Amino acid sequence: MSDAPAPSDRGLQAERTALSWSRTSFAFLVNG
Repeated sequence: MSDAPAPSDRGLQAERTALSWSRTSFAFLVNG
């Protein structure tokens, strides 16, 4: 899992962080 942000992805940084956080919390809920 290499989620290194590209230099040209400045605008998507916040969106990408929120997405990764929601994915993490979802996995945490599923795993219990």
